[in-house]
Amino acid sequence: MIRTRTICLVAWAIALSGVPRGRCANIIIVPVASDGVHTINAANNEIILPSGGQRITLEIFVDGWDPDLDGVPTLKGFQVVVDSSGYTNGVRGFLTPTLVPCSDDQTCIDAFGGVCSFLGDACTVDSDCPFVDVGETCEGSRCDFPILVGGFCEPGFMYGGRPDFIFPPTRNLAAVDLTALDFRFASTLLDPKDAIEDPGTRLYVGTLVLDVSSDAVGRYEVGLFPSPDSILLQVDNSIVQPLNARSALVLVPCQLNSDCADNSVCTTDVCAPDGTCVNTPNFDETVSCCDPGTGDLCGVPSLVPGDFDDDGRTDLSDFALLQRCFHADPPTGECANVDVSCNCSIDADDVAAFVAEIGVSR
Repeated sequence: MIRTRTICLVAWAIALSGVPRGRCANIIIVPVASDGVHTINAANNEIILPSGGQRITLEIFVDGWDPDLDGVPTLKGFQVVVDSSGYTNGVRGFLTPTLVPCSDDQTCIDAFGGVCSFLGDACTVDSDCPFVDVGETCEGSRCDFPILVGGFCEPGFMYGGRPDFIFPPTRNLAAVDLTALDFRFASTLLDPKDAIEDPGTRLYVGTLVLDVSSDAVGRYEVGLFPSPDSILLQVDNSIVQPLNARSALVLVPCQLNSDCADNSVCTTDVCAPDGTCVNTPNFDETVSCCDPGTGDLCGVPSLVPGDFDDDGRTDLSDFALLQRCFHADPPTGECANVDVSCNCSIDADDVAAFVAEIGVSR
């Protein structure tokens, strides 16, 4: 499924039909390559790999901040925050930022692309440009990961030398924050007078390189946090609204039913003809819960997840019952319908599921 986080669904429907413009601004992560055999399904914004153990490259683009192309508004900056929560949402295996050992920036340029150039006295001493030779500047990944420690190439970077890079490279302040798994790409023009008009085409803002684990099976999502985390900034410092934030998908198809094993005896695991896994509960979820290790049935699911006293609200009274029942294994009596995760044990999974239900209107 294509995941587009905004109210502007019409924009992507128009884009997929071949019309180049939508009705609102867009940020999209696009799968562009892998180091092995692969297929790219552009309509679904998905890269399909016959097996795991590959390195994939994704690029981030923006467009559409001026739907009418009348020159207003102009753009002076952006921030894009990658949502890594989908790196583990396959049946098994995971995605992880690529780690390439390095001793200099040229190694990273060779591995991920980019260019190193010499600019006379741009760097006069090593401390001016850590991990860059004196007089050298690099556009692309640098040997600076983890930050200020180095030893590995940056798996998230901006290649400002590309002709489709959003801002002129000498007129903007750009940075990629790799200190957390949710990588953050940001840039702002030094002079607001350089704010750019929407050219009507996608513009590049960054690159992300990920490894797909060798045991990977299933569909993974490389997502984006929506506004106010990911934003396009107008010259007057207002945020462009509305904004599409569209994910990229990574599919490693299953071949056999056994590929879809989810380590639960409570599901029937089937590899569908399209290569996706279907894990169907083999018990009646409306009547009971199931212990994934033994298959034993227990408990009675609450009519509304988190609303244990069935008063129409998920609130502190429900949380008090969750506290009393914590560690019940299996849950019985008043704890029978507190098993939000429905695994026959009141544990941390139930606390997380309960918190997710707080404030949900029904």
